[in-house]
Amino acid sequence: AVECDVIDEIAVDFLEATGVPSALESIRNAGKVAVVVTPRVIKDDESGLWRWIYDLEADAVLVRSAGMLRQLTEHRDEQRALVRAVAEGVAGGATATNAVT
Repeated sequence: AVECDVIDEIAVDFLEATGVPSALESIRNAGKVAVVVTPRVIKDDESGLWRWIYDLEADAVLVRSAGMLRQLTEHRDEQRALVRAVAEGVAGGATATNAVT
């Protein structure tokens, strides 16, 4: 592992779910904020992806699609992680953050 004092958080963007939990754990063990990045497109068979994202218990979630933002806000009572929605092309940062907090 490389130490870097100028980086406070690391985002994990993924194509496959394999390895995401261990990546988040490594980031936390390094004393950094662990952010999981949601896919831009949610496929039909990924309708439960929001639950998996919450179960990761990341320090923050970067939301990149209107569909995921909708799913996360519909289930916000079940939220276990801080969701910071800075949805690209969906809403401005302040608007998206207010929608899920």
